[in-house]
Amino acid sequence: MEILVTLDVLKQHKGEEIIEFPPGTLITKEARIYAAKQGMKLYVGKQQVPEPGYSNGISSVRAVISVIGEDRVGIIAGISDVLAKSNVD
Repeated sequence: MEILVTLDVLKQHKGEEIIEFPPGTLITKEARIYAAKQGMKLYVGKQQVPEPGYSNGISSVRAVISVIGEDRVGIIAGISDVLAKSNVD
């Protein structure tokens, strides 16, 4: 099971310099911005999470995603999961 770290979750760690999360953890952009402003270093497993706003050499692209098919509960969560695993922000 993956863990989602939001801004509210990260605020509970205020004052900590290094925060470690288990592998597979997803951290929202808002949480990463907050961590950078607070001087926190975030780790998922042994890998440090990059601060937002720094280019990784890949240009930013805006896109609109349409999903066509039968409506069902969880479709948004499923699409969001695929995007998050692909490091799409």
